[in-house]
Amino acid sequence: MWRCLPLVLALWGVSCGKGKPDPSTAQREPLALRNGLFYEHGSDQPFSGAVKRTYNDGKPSTIIYYRNGHQHLLRMWTPDGRLEIEQRFHQGHLALVATWDRDGEFQIWRKSDELAVEQIQRAQKFLGETNLVSGFVWLQLAAYNGEPQARQFLSALMPSAVTEAQISEINRQTDALFNLGQP
Repeated sequence: MWRCLPLVLALWGVSCGKGKPDPSTAQREPLALRNGLFYEHGSDQPFSGAVKRTYNDGKPSTIIYYRNGHQHLLRMWTPDGRLEIEQRFHQGHLALVATWDRDGEFQIWRKSDELAVEQIQRAQKFLGETNLVSGFVWLQLAAYNGEPQARQFLSALMPSAVTEAQISEINRQTDALFNLGQP
């Protein structure tokens, strides 16, 4: 009788796996990563669109949105349908991470400070190249993620070299990125 226990436990584990993603959707990755961009298999055009995975009951598990071969937005839900994690990307890099607890309350991501350090470095690189729009967008992201240098820099007056058109573009990009929980 005890010889059958592993088989019984394995079968029980399979039947209890209601909350796991459907293995049929995970057999082959729908996209290939080449030179830092995502492509559909057999295509030479960077992918734009969504890749969706569902739980066995049809509820969404994960949706990843892509633009021009870069991840743009990733959302993950719990088996009961609550949004649990959202990651936003900018220029192919992780920009923001939001998590929600069991009651649907927004939670601060534990590694925001590490992300902010990368973002301030990216901002400095762009500002050094006089790419003011990208530099200021990364500064906004770093400040959001708690980087004190970015907050201090942004609290100062906007440099006169930044035009109204650039300020509008900075605001447009950051507004889209900070719209957590929205498509």
